[in-house]
Amino acid sequence: MQLQAARDQLASWGIPPEIAAQAGLFETADVQAIYPEMGTGEGIIIPYYDLAGRLLTYDHGGTARPFARVRWLAKPEQMGFVKRKPIRYTQPSHTGPQVYLCPLMQWEEVAADPRVPIVITEGEAKAIAGAMLGFRVLALGGVYSFSTPGGELLPALAAFKWEARHVYVAFDSDAATNPNVVAAEARLVDELQRKRGSHCHIVRLPAAGTEKVGLDDYLRAHGPEAFERLLEESPSLSGLDAKIISMNERYAWITQEGMIYDTKQRKLVKKDNFTNGEDSGSITVLTMGGPKSGPKEISVAVKWLKHPHARRYGEILFRPEEGDTIDTETGPALNLWRGWPEHSPGDISPWLRLNEFLFSRLDPSLRDFPLKLLAYKLQNPAKKIPLALVLIGTQGSGKTVWADAVRRGLGDYGVTANPATFGGEFQGFLEKSLLCTIHEITPQQMRSQSETVKGLISDLRRPMNEKYRPVRDINSYTMYIFTANNRGVGAFASDDRRMFVVDCPKPGDQSLYNDVWAWLDAGGARHLLHYLLHYDLKGWTPPQRAPLTPEKHLANQEAMTPVQRLAEEMKNADQHVIIQWLDSAMAWASAMELSGNPAAQSRARAVAQEARSFQIRPWYTPEELAMLFPAIVENLLGSKFNSMTPAGLISRQLREAGCPYLVNRDDPKGFRYGGQIRQYIIVAQFEEWDHPISQDDFERSMRNWPTYGALKKARAA
Repeated sequence: MQLQAARDQLASWGIPPEIAAQAGLFETADVQAIYPEMGTGEGIIIPYYDLAGRLLTYDHGGTARPFARVRWLAKPEQMGFVKRKPIRYTQPSHTGPQVYLCPLMQWEEVAADPRVPIVITEGEAKAIAGAMLGFRVLALGGVYSFSTPGGELLPALAAFKWEARHVYVAFDSDAATNPNVVAAEARLVDELQRKRGSHCHIVRLPAAGTEKVGLDDYLRAHGPEAFERLLEESPSLSGLDAKIISMNERYAWITQEGMIYDTKQRKLVKKDNFTNGEDSGSITVLTMGGPKSGPKEISVAVKWLKHPHARRYGEILFRPEEGDTIDTETGPALNLWRGWPEHSPGDISPWLRLNEFLFSRLDPSLRDFPLKLLAYKLQNPAKKIPLALVLIGTQGSGKTVWADAVRRGLGDYGVTANPATFGGEFQGFLEKSLLCTIHEITPQQMRSQSETVKGLISDLRRPMNEKYRPVRDINSYTMYIFTANNRGVGAFASDDRRMFVVDCPKPGDQSLYNDVWAWLDAGGARHLLHYLLHYDLKGWTPPQRAPLTPEKHLANQEAMTPVQRLAEEMKNADQHVIIQWLDSAMAWASAMELSGNPAAQSRARAVAQEARSFQIRPWYTPEELAMLFPAIVENLLGSKFNSMTPAGLISRQLREAGCPYLVNRDDPKGFRYGGQIRQYIIVAQFEEWDHPISQDDFERSMRNWPTYGALKKARAA
């Protein structure tokens, strides 16, 4: 080995260069020169051999090429939204897992003789370190790399005679606390002991403080005699132990929940249901019992709960695009993400025709917005997109089936929520959903749950509450699609940034819907998932704010109160508009003078008198606003209108609609003027007065504003 990094790596494994050479290892400054598909960089090439000691080969375009794995000496981290561990090992693409049989051993003889014990570990270097000291160690590329994609034992392993053979499984020292490794041990032990009759032993290598220890580390630190003793002290797993370990393949204990997670049914199970259930509770083992009691059956599930080899996690999380096990500050957590459901390329033209029809009323530049938003979400499942789709239209327009086709393609990651309870206390659907559809929601439901809905759409961290489980904060990656028949659902605030509101056309040709339903029943959703996962976004990313649509704007206008309409006017108001408001106040006063209502007449005279002395300025007190907009006050109070009208009635609603107030840099209580301290609501020129001003600046400005009466005289002249 000429490369210093290669020599250092061998030294860390405890493998002398001459032993590495005997095993066929060699270095390269450029891996790509040997395996073009692997990329460039320094690495150690580790050839694989068959039972007869011949180089293992694989088919590469009709040519047999030597199979090897590469131990990278310098390789960058994988890029992407989710941080991944640096790449350490690579093998030729599409070759699948292989068993490493170190050529320092005569494996044909070992395979044929079940009297010879075998050690199984993870990683080629550990097998070489053990073989050079005389141990029959075969290695897996990963703890699960002992079977084919179809679940069959790899051919190289199947060639061994396993019955009555002692097999020692010696993974790294963190195996006991790594549930993912415990689950792998379960599958391996189940295959070799229960199915093939070997005597399996689980070997636990002791850690070195907080450092993980592998077989090579242990042999280098303690020597072969210590490892021999460790093997002797690892008892053969009993029938009960083997069955307990085999349960780890399906079940895992979740400490935080105090419950068992069933990975097959993908749900939490209470202890009582676990020990008495049809699947787990029916597994028993027959024991000899005592001299008086005789043989008896023991529940494996009951023993599993406290067994040291049981698969255990601190908590369960949902982290799209990450591994089965997630390291957390409190220990390993089980990841509920299991990759995308089955999907394949295929015909999705019925859904695309419906997509084109549903969004045909949008501006041409926005017609593909829903499609791109869905594609972006699926291609970036670990990103929280703070936007939601709101599809509004008459019943039968196709909006529901359009959304449900996507949801069905997502399998367990797509859910439907009841609109009546959507914003309620229990929201277990948040735990592992990427898309949630809420159909036929009403304006009342949307309004009553508005704050919850906003949080669900925008917040990555959310409290999750589900019956019989502790409340806790989780990451929620869910995107939402609402459908509604009532157009009032689209009446969001003018400054809303979350909702993309679509006006869907009236129902079209019935054949369009028949085609979509037939396509969906034939499994079209899996083709749609494939289409969205591979849709070319051409660099498109969702905007920070949902684009404004005519339906959203009109629904907002229809739902506005008089004060909300006034607030919208104020956002673009100037002095000229303020004069118009005062003109309207004077016209109202003139009409009220003729009303015959003494209270209204008195109010009208007060408004007319005050209006003439009103200054034309961009801010007013609550009392002045009540004089400036008397018609709105009357509208708000109806028959209750009288001289005791609350001065803050309009100002409070204006502030709720987004109108700010003038801030005194010197006094939080407001500005002193005319012997009193008051707060002033800004009604015009917002940007010019959005910063605090001093009392002196305020007084200077107040001296310069003209009055309404003076301007009217000037206009008349």
